[in-house]
Amino acid sequence: MFGRAAQLFDGGGASIYWRPLSRQLYFGALGPMMLAHPHVVAGLHGALLATVSVLLYRALRSHWSAPWSAAAASFPLIAEANRTFLLWPTTFQDLGALLGVAIAIHEASRRRLFTALIALLASLLCKESALIGALLLPWIPAIERGERRRWMVATVSVVAVWAVGYALALSISGIQFQRHFEGWRPALPIRLLWAMVATLRDVLGIGAVSARLGSGLATAFGALIVAGLVWAMRSAAGRARLRVHRAWLLWGLIWFVASTALLSEVFPLWGPFRSTFAMVGLGIALTPLLGAAGSAWLGLSCVIRLVLLAASQGPPSAVAQMPYQQAAALDFASLSRVSRFTSQTQNALRSVAPSLPQGAVVSWRLRPQMTQYTFAGNKALHVWYRDTTLSWVSWEDVQKDSAQRLDATLEYQAHERREVVALTPEAVEAFREALRQMNADACSAALISLARADSLQIDRGARSFLGAVAGKRAVCGLAVGDIAESQEDAARSLKLWPEGGDARYVLAVGFAIHGQLDEARAQIDTLLEHDPFDASGLALRDSLRLEARR
Repeated sequence: MFGRAAQLFDGGGASIYWRPLSRQLYFGALGPMMLAHPHVVAGLHGALLATVSVLLYRALRSHWSAPWSAAAASFPLIAEANRTFLLWPTTFQDLGALLGVAIAIHEASRRRLFTALIALLASLLCKESALIGALLLPWIPAIERGERRRWMVATVSVVAVWAVGYALALSISGIQFQRHFEGWRPALPIRLLWAMVATLRDVLGIGAVSARLGSGLATAFGALIVAGLVWAMRSAAGRARLRVHRAWLLWGLIWFVASTALLSEVFPLWGPFRSTFAMVGLGIALTPLLGAAGSAWLGLSCVIRLVLLAASQGPPSAVAQMPYQQAAALDFASLSRVSRFTSQTQNALRSVAPSLPQGAVVSWRLRPQMTQYTFAGNKALHVWYRDTTLSWVSWEDVQKDSAQRLDATLEYQAHERREVVALTPEAVEAFREALRQMNADACSAALISLARADSLQIDRGARSFLGAVAGKRAVCGLAVGDIAESQEDAARSLKLWPEGGDARYVLAVGFAIHGQLDEARAQIDTLLEHDPFDASGLALRDSLRLEARR
């Protein structure tokens, strides 16, 4: 960042793992392009993933028929989980490791030891999962038995060089593994089962379709494998094909199991992109198994995976208030959500602040849940404005410190076409002044400040903020005894901002005053649904319950 030389023996900005090629070198080379042309980076990742499949096809084609080779090589491409490669540059750690191993397999199929070793080393410098490929490469059936010892010595030497570098990085930079940052972890068998289930879900893509469709097609795929094996064993020709290709089947199966077992170390943080490495082995193992039964069985397996991919949900059209819960925290839908939110945030901030002074502070008045991590603390601001003195501050801190500097304020609006808007600084200051006056029980003065805040807000599309202003006016009106005016302000607040708690509270008080307890409870229940810890709402709910018992 900002022209400083990358230190190849640190974590590249992270406190875990040593991956200099996929972190320092990759981001150093493509960092400017990621900011200016993010779609180019997404296209590059897509092209590299396609290259992996082409390399696998060419390697397998030396020993298998074209349909068999295409079926095995299709596993990385026909996979819903791998859409995440297009959304998140950091997935190059997995993609780079996979690409390096694919090159090594391709070169091994041509007996090119030197280039295979170079590819393996590059793969290891991208991610540790490449270790499985390095250890299994000498045993690939494409290498004849007489050459195997030479390949074993060479690959072990490459692994040893990488291990020495890793140990040096650990001692110099103090980076650690993920397990060092986790608390209690379940026993290894449980973590292995967790990794196996998660990987199989990703292979089939059932995490992004409805539960019924996913369960049905997963069952169909499993039944297809069993039926294909039984069908192949029925005939002498099928059994012969299994015998001829059993080395490939066993090699692919060991690859799949070993790669999946390695993922038990990342518990409990799963990302679908992690399973791509294991997909390669599973594709190589299943192809001779189903192919022994006939090409139609292979075709049917591809059709099932294609149906699951086609049925997967596309990127969400809006930034939901709550994060998606259907699968992993780093699945396609969740990453699409934070990608959209980050882009909207940058655009909204740039629209009102093309530049910011040194030491500037930016605040979020409202923000959807589980999105703060996408800004990496203050680093997003640092990168956008090329200034490490900038910082975010929470609205809670703004409210606590009346002297808190505030240069720009953003707000998230659920249910609106523009989901992120920038507020007029003068309007925010008038709103803060009103809050200070309300805390001092000066509600008459606060009403004047709130009127100023409303009038100073230039962008009238900031409906959540204008609704919040109206909600505070409703509370102040209630405090000074103007019940009718406070009810009107509350109704206007909810029209602008349906989640407004102040408006719900004022309406509930109005209903309670007129003896409409059921309507009052309905308003309070809705308030507490959005904000379960609202003290005023909880107190009024208890009072209404007590009144109902009398």
